Amino acid sequence: MNVLGDVVRERVPARLMALDVGDVRIGVAVCDASQIAVTAHSVIARRPQASALARIVLLVATEEIAGVIVGLPLSLNGEYSDQTRSVAAFVAVLTPLLSVPIQTWDERYTTVEAERILREQRVRRDRWRARIDAIAAAVILQDFLDAHRPPILMGEQPTTL
Repeated sequence: MNVLGDVVRERVPARLMALDVGDVRIGVAVCDASQIAVTAHSVIARRPQASALARIVLLVATEEIAGVIVGLPLSLNGEYSDQTRSVAAFVAVLTPLLSVPIQTWDERYTTVEAERILREQRVRRDRWRARIDAIAAAVILQDFLDAHRPPILMGEQPTTL
């Protein structure tokens, strides 16, 4: 069942959050309730894990998040790696702490895309570390939204803010 995909497909107003879980940091991105604007929100230290989990639970509540998408770092051939298993274990601990649905999403190439965005924004490399994880989370969220958004029907006007 793809509850969060159904939310996007059926255009249910809901803010979603994406997490890019790494060994050291967790990137956070959010979208507006219309699921049009995606924003790189913040970066959370992954350790200690209890603090990271508490911070995510707090963000879900304060940002009024309806669902969480977590990037799953599959290998290029689609298989699980040690990092994939680490993220899956983190999701298993996080899931019972949240009162909203949580779903994993293939995050292959998101770091490459995040690096491209930083280069386009002319961010100096020595400042990438502070931003790349949140930008990667934004790429994950945008990719999830794009994959589940229905095509615009002929004659239908796009929603404007």
